[in-house]
Amino acid sequence: MYTLDTTEFDEKWKNSIQGVMTQVFRLLYLRNYELLEQYGMHPGQPQLLMVLLRFGTLSQKQLAQKLFVKPATVAVMLKRMEKTGWVSKEQDKQDKRITRVCLTDQGREIAYVFLKVHENIETECLKNFTIEERILLRRLLLQIKDNVMKCLDDKDIEKFDEIREEQSKC
Repeated sequence: MYTLDTTEFDEKWKNSIQGVMTQVFRLLYLRNYELLEQYGMHPGQPQLLMVLLRFGTLSQKQLAQKLFVKPATVAVMLKRMEKTGWVSKEQDKQDKRITRVCLTDQGREIAYVFLKVHENIETECLKNFTIEERILLRRLLLQIKDNVMKCLDDKDIEKFDEIREEQSKC
């Protein structure tokens, strides 16, 4: 039986690319949370705001699909965001079973605050990078993303096809 040497494992993990990426993602999450907390924003809400900012009024089901979460998760997020005055909900005029969601003026303002926070964090992260290094880093990250996507099955890839399509428009 192989006995795991935790010190050896820790060193291998910390020095692996996946280990470093995990640490970076965790730190980015913490930094985002720290800055967004000032505005009363919770994790997940910025993405919902960005989807509504980009696509306008959507049904709760469409929001869940675009965020890759369950409709029940969106319902909880919307309840909180409705209380803050960032979104409004209304029944679809043709199909009363469908609830449509849109940003309020206040929601649009907070979405732009998030965009500014996002820009500031990216500037912080890349402050010692040359333009060439930024371009190379982006290219390498996209290559990693593509490699991982090739490992996913077709059902998982379908979920991400829309993301690829949207990125190609940018």
